[in-house]
Amino acid sequence: MCDASLGRLLDFMDGHDMWADTMLIINTDHGFLLGERGWWAKSVMPWFNELVRLPFFLWDPRTGEQGTRCGALAQTIDIAPTLLRFFGLEPTPDVQGRDLAELIGGDQVPGGQRPPREGGLFGAHGGHVNVTDGRYVYMRAPAEASNAPLDEHTLMPAHMRSRFGAGELADWEAAEPFSFTKGLRTLRIPASGARSNPWLHGTLLFDLATDPGQLRPLQDDDVELHMLRLLARLMHENDAPPGQFQRLGIPFSGEVGPENLLVRAQADRAAATAEPLPPLAELPAADLLLEPLARLLQDPRAHAVVERHVPELTRTELLTLPPTLGV
Repeated sequence: MCDASLGRLLDFMDGHDMWADTMLIINTDHGFLLGERGWWAKSVMPWFNELVRLPFFLWDPRTGEQGTRCGALAQTIDIAPTLLRFFGLEPTPDVQGRDLAELIGGDQVPGGQRPPREGGLFGAHGGHVNVTDGRYVYMRAPAEASNAPLDEHTLMPAHMRSRFGAGELADWEAAEPFSFTKGLRTLRIPASGARSNPWLHGTLLFDLATDPGQLRPLQDDDVELHMLRLLARLMHENDAPPGQFQRLGIPFSGEVGPENLLVRAQADRAAATAEPLPPLAELPAADLLLEPLARLLQDPRAHAVVERHVPELTRTELLTLPPTLGV
């Protein structure tokens, strides 16, 4: 479907002679696991490359670059400044993305051939904090099983599928403004629980040059220390709050050192969690796993188990979920 629809778009641009003055960007927000490593979809597992190494095609009439591949790190935050500059507008000073024409345009655009970014952060709230330099991918898990401290900062107290409850709002505090909140203070609310706890998966390090499928976690203290220092620096540049450094076991002030490494310390747990599940027929109470979630939550005993292991499923408005959805 995507190929066919993209072909219609390219044919339309051919037919209307649009290539000389029309930018085309092909991108997506995230990938989707289709059974790789035994996982389906996204969010609860580590953010492997199938989820974060996105399709990214760019036609920019300013440079006319075509039929080439650029190996520089790019992120979706680069789309906004690229579009703004294309229309003759300057990004505001707090924009961290960059005009991609600067990477591929050489002397054809102002500021062309700037050095590529050294690294990129990625992840999700409460999950691993990840960084890549293009070769290595470092997935930092929390230092403790509690995955704490973890706060939500917002001016709109609502989760994705439900409103904040009275109990959640009881302990809110006014946080100091972040560099990106235009001087506004936010509500700082203790998080009621992340979608999953990355502590179970452990801290992971992959070398994409020798292991592009991310199947063999690497244990290399020198590489981990380099990537951890890069991660800490980028967290500071992105104004991450002190609680995030505490959650990950990283000093907020001062230099990150060998004493802050976690790959080796968490390797056994990471390997155990990565073991594939047995066949469904061999799991205890397999019939309950196939029971629709809405019906399962009506049983107080089952509700307590789901609440303990997958709390988000008990705190969301189920109207948006299919009625046959199981655990």
